Amino acid sequence: MAYLKTYLEREDAQELELKISSFKDNDRDIFFEHYTKSGGMVGRRIVYDIIYKNKQVGIISGMSVATFYRKAANYFYNHEANYKYTKEEKFQYMNEVITNNIFRLYYNEHNLASRVLSLFRKKIYVDWYEKYHVRLRGIISLSFADKKNPDRIGKCFIADNWVYLGQTEGKRIHHDYASKKWNVVYDGVKKEIYLWDYKKRYLDRKKC
Repeated sequence: MAYLKTYLEREDAQELELKISSFKDNDRDIFFEHYTKSGGMVGRRIVYDIIYKNKQVGIISGMSVATFYRKAANYFYNHEANYKYTKEEKFQYMNEVITNNIFRLYYNEHNLASRVLSLFRKKIYVDWYEKYHVRLRGIISLSFADKKNPDRIGKCFIADNWVYLGQTEGKRIHHDYASKKWNVVYDGVKKEIYLWDYKKRYLDRKKC
């Protein structure tokens, strides 16, 4: 943790910075404009303004996962596909794994997106612990990558050494505010799954 804080202090002195946002006004407009089918954000979360060369160029955030995702859990905890998780193990996953639910850049240049991801995964580990007293195990990001389009293949995740886990089944979880329930919606839109595993990547090796 101390190493990460030192790193972030050094990174913040440069031209790229992430500032915690209250997620109001302009940031909410950016979010709903980009994620038109979203019902909003529910649960624990931290939203950042992406500041580059003293100007806001986007937003990025992490939010607690809404459901237990077996494929990701098997990777994080090194279990076989047919492993039967206990309620306690599922709760552990739901508590220490988050989703990168927002990543919106409206200005870009070469390597900027991967630099933002690199800074994000370091900063949110520190900030999440300070806010919620939980040491994160990993992050899931579902990207609208299109392997047929060379400009949309999740290159920023690949450049930052995230793990590619394949595609989703073409369904999404939607929160119905009227009934206060989570519903599974099959829309046929498959997303690319990328993971960041803190333990496997650098926590054990004391480096980023």
